Amino acid sequence: MDLSVDGVEVDIRNTVGLNWSIPKETLGHLALLVRESETTAKCYVGIVVVMDAYLNPGENRDTKRGLSKAGSANVWWMLADHPYPPNFWEILPLRDRNSILAAGGGTARIAALFEKLQRMPISRMQVQALAQQHDYMKLFDGTAAQEISWLKRE
Repeated sequence: MDLSVDGVEVDIRNTVGLNWSIPKETLGHLALLVRESETTAKCYVGIVVVMDAYLNPGENRDTKRGLSKAGSANVWWMLADHPYPPNFWEILPLRDRNSILAAGGGTARIAALFEKLQRMPISRMQVQALAQQHDYMKLFDGTAAQEISWLKRE
């Protein structure tokens, strides 16, 4: 099991699809079910006691089974179709995304990001993802600032 809640063992199952792969060792235990969709920016969070009757009969290669319709009816949904902030990269047009990623090294990718997305808030997470280095904020020291100073020109 993945965690203990007040002494009760709970398995956490996550999917980006429509069903969860539930291992045999989860039978008789609680499972926290999470489903997310980056394209719709919606999520589901529920809990179920995993019982054999709640699982489909077929197994995958890892001997895991999916939740059946009867099982889905017994999930206590704490969040259903709940919105969350959209994935930054999902809302970015594919042409812009490819152009930014093809710009070269970390500094060049970040410069391309700020060039393409002016007047749009950009979080540190996006900067870190593009920089792909441990101390990504060093890209904004004096040297890197000079390299991207042309962005400030009108």
